[in-house]
Amino acid sequence: MAYLMMPDNLEAQMFIFTMLIGMAAGSTGSNSAIFSVFLTYILSVFTPLIIVFLSYDGKIYHIFSAVSIFYIVIISLTAKRISKNLDDSLRLKEELKETIIKEQEANKSKDIFLSSMSHEIRTPLNAILGYINILDKNETDQDKKEKMGIIKSSSNQLLGVINDILDFNKISTSKITLESIDINFYDELSNLSKLYEGVCREKGLDFILFIDEDVPQYIKSDLLRLNQILNNLISNAIKFSKDSVNIVLSVSKKDNKIYFSVKDSGVGISKEAQERIFDEFGQADNSISRKYGGSGLGLSISSKLVKLFGSKLEVKSTLGEGSEFYFDIEYVESTKQDDEIVENIFTFNNQKILIAEDNKTNQMLVKMLLEDYELELEFADDGKIAVEKYNSSIDLVLMDINMPNKNGIEAMKEIKQNFKDAKIVALTANALSTDKQKYLNDGFDGYISKPIDEDELLKTLKELL
Repeated sequence: MAYLMMPDNLEAQMFIFTMLIGMAAGSTGSNSAIFSVFLTYILSVFTPLIIVFLSYDGKIYHIFSAVSIFYIVIISLTAKRISKNLDDSLRLKEELKETIIKEQEANKSKDIFLSSMSHEIRTPLNAILGYINILDKNETDQDKKEKMGIIKSSSNQLLGVINDILDFNKISTSKITLESIDINFYDELSNLSKLYEGVCREKGLDFILFIDEDVPQYIKSDLLRLNQILNNLISNAIKFSKDSVNIVLSVSKKDNKIYFSVKDSGVGISKEAQERIFDEFGQADNSISRKYGGSGLGLSISSKLVKLFGSKLEVKSTLGEGSEFYFDIEYVESTKQDDEIVENIFTFNNQKILIAEDNKTNQMLVKMLLEDYELELEFADDGKIAVEKYNSSIDLVLMDINMPNKNGIEAMKEIKQNFKDAKIVALTANALSTDKQKYLNDGFDGYISKPIDEDELLKTLKELL
């Protein structure tokens, strides 16, 4: 009816026409999400107007009608395009949401698999390495020591593969952060040199350590990750070298950076292979893993760890002449000296320790590791027995996690519920990056992974007893 009462004044008619066009344009963004609604709205606004204009005589009204029809077509096409873009955006958003959910589920499944694999392999390795270390410590027969050395080396190689896989997963999911601890840098490099001098001698190689005089003796850095990088690089240099080859670790300083170089005069790497050796599972050619062994993850992990230090692992190599891997790290000079960095001497005073462990072999191993110290040991075959045996005379509990009847977490919580001051350490083959923090958050007072490192075990006991 409003259109039937349109004023006769042309200026007023143009004002109404312009106002309706503006209203239609303004509603495009809000109403075009549902195209059918928008189209109904536009037609309901302009159809009566077009009918009124067509009922008037005069060329100007016919132009108004044509412009209105053209405008309806243009704005409808625009709204349809906006509606389609919104639909595509919503669809992509849903697809992205589904992809994220699937990726989270896949990562969860991967973590469960890695945790299970790590636990099942680490448990027997704990016994193998533990007993070999004990036997080797007391053995005087050189032939037997050499055979035990082969077993130890093979076991450590297997453990290295497991750690490579776990570290690769940790780095890929950004779960590694660097520490900054005080280091006697010269001592650590000297220990590294002693470790590889013997290995090189066995292969007829020479290991040379060169430390520039400007390199500071005491620094703050992440010793574990730095050693991991250097161990990977030196192990590779030894692995791919033959008789009468020098393996040289050079350490120098420039400004606030320390430069590392591991150089060999071995088989070398072709230019094509250099482009892929830092990739996951990347090796110079497919025959390398068969000929030399290894997971193909060492250089990839080292490269990613160097990136965490804010640097880049690089290589220079000529096929048949040798290779050089090099990188640098920024450092902070430590103010601590030898007397502050040296490790504590472990002494105990007949403290009582309860070991909750369902594996008899591991029980015997822990007993042999601690039997030379002044400690009283008691054993429980599962978490249920551990709860029953615990009393206020026990100073500390070493608690396995995966046990029958009652697992370690349940046993720990039940003991702490009744004995608030109980000190309980998780002693487990669960060794994913998140496991340590998880168990500490659960309420454990410490964490030791299997295979058991005797020094780490003693250090933990010293801190808590």
